[in-house]
Amino acid sequence: MVSSPACLIIKQGAYWMVLRRAGVAMDCANCGKPVMEGREFCNYCGASLKPPVGVEGYLQLPGQPPPSVQAQGKKPLSTGKIVAIVLLAVLCFGCVSSAIGSIIAYRRGNTKSATEYFNEAQSHATNKEFAEAIADCDKAIKEEKDFVAAYELRGGL
Repeated sequence: MVSSPACLIIKQGAYWMVLRRAGVAMDCANCGKPVMEGREFCNYCGASLKPPVGVEGYLQLPGQPPPSVQAQGKKPLSTGKIVAIVLLAVLCFGCVSSAIGSIIAYRRGNTKSATEYFNEAQSHATNKEFAEAIADCDKAIKEEKDFVAAYELRGGL
């Protein structure tokens, strides 16, 4: 930053910005028309004549690009930080997906189908294990309400 009693020169990113001390007659930075001392807005185009954020007592000269308010005080993220953020997001997604899958599997309880319960019931009935056969028929009917063969086997026991 270079300064003199009448102006201030600031580097903003790739641009050098020349600011003139407030109170000095100047031209509008937007339209180039003369601006009277002490004005906050241009009489011709309505552009703000206030200095950039953090530079009090100075006004921007015409033809100079205005400073980016976002660029002031912010540094771009490094590649390492971006990679870390992406990995953290992927890890969080994996944990949430795993938790949801576990909850679904827990709520389902048994993973056997009605047909598998029915086959076990037939095996128990053949071995004269009637209590187990009835229990398996009940499980098959619970899984599939319209399982006629399970109803018939249970009724015949």
